[in-house]
Amino acid sequence: SDYSYRGILDNLCKRERANCPAYGLSAAARTGSERRRARRSPAPAAAKKGGGPRLAVNASLKLPSQKLKVSSLAAMRGLSLTRRPKRSPYEVELLGRGGRTLASYPIEPKLQSDLPAGREVALIDEVVRFDRGTKRVAITKGSKALASRPVSASAPQVRVTSPRNGKRKLGKSVRVRWRGSDADRDRLTYTLLYSNDGDDYIPVAAHLRKRSYKVDLRSLPGGRKARFRVVANDGVLTGAARSKGKLRVPAKPPRVSILSPEPGASVVEKSQVQLAASVEDLQDANVKRRNIVWRSSEQGTLGRGATITTTLKPGSHEISVRAKNSAGRSAGAKVDVEVAAVPPSVDAILIP
Repeated sequence: SDYSYRGILDNLCKRERANCPAYGLSAAARTGSERRRARRSPAPAAAKKGGGPRLAVNASLKLPSQKLKVSSLAAMRGLSLTRRPKRSPYEVELLGRGGRTLASYPIEPKLQSDLPAGREVALIDEVVRFDRGTKRVAITKGSKALASRPVSASAPQVRVTSPRNGKRKLGKSVRVRWRGSDADRDRLTYTLLYSNDGDDYIPVAAHLRKRSYKVDLRSLPGGRKARFRVVANDGVLTGAARSKGKLRVPAKPPRVSILSPEPGASVVEKSQVQLAASVEDLQDANVKRRNIVWRSSEQGTLGRGATITTTLKPGSHEISVRAKNSAGRSAGAKVDVEVAAVPPSVDAILIP
């Protein structure tokens, strides 16, 4: 999802080298053909994944000072292009040899809410197409470069050294180790990601300078095809590698709680009672409706799904719900409910 991608990009790196001087060639100094070529860089109508390399840009802009802090620049494949405006005073510019403009992408910093006047911060979180001939990336407003960063000649290399035994079932934690190198001798930062199926990755840790990290597996989804992925970043260019072999990580049961009714609630016979549960699972985004079962100690099975409506007969009921995920792990919750009988109506009163 876009949320996952944004989270990964935001955590790719924390403290990079200080911003370099402005790239020198201002927007006003470009030739007419360069300006026309820059304007032709279209904003995508919708987010699109795949294709060639992308550049992820993550920064924060202080207002009204226009002071820009670049948190992360990362060129890699497999990212989704973000929606952008057709025109904006703010742009991400890709510059080639001699400061020639290769591409220019209008962007719209998004203002953070709930900040006092005069201390507003706008966030830049964009993914644009990346040109392999780029020598410098700049973020500009009009003719002014707010920040720029050079692009090195060589991308970093990384190799995951452990864990690598797919037959071994991992326990509560595991230490992941890797080796990284860079031909340009740039200082590298690392991001560690995890996948329980070998396809979709979630971030585990970022801003890492060391080449190992102890992972707590208790908070991660389980699976028999789990893998770790390490992304090395030299400031703009990236290199990535996966752990060798499929790892076995124990599956976790769902987290289940009853939202309604409250414990000790009292209801009246024949009235509609709504039963609602919160079911969260690390393995499944959504536990299937048929795998969420409601029961009563007095009436047996009441229905299936996170939310159902039912009626209860008079008496003391223990209402329980149990959910099972795709890995076969289950968990449940229960509450006690009192159901009061409705007094019989009197159709007539006989007087002797």
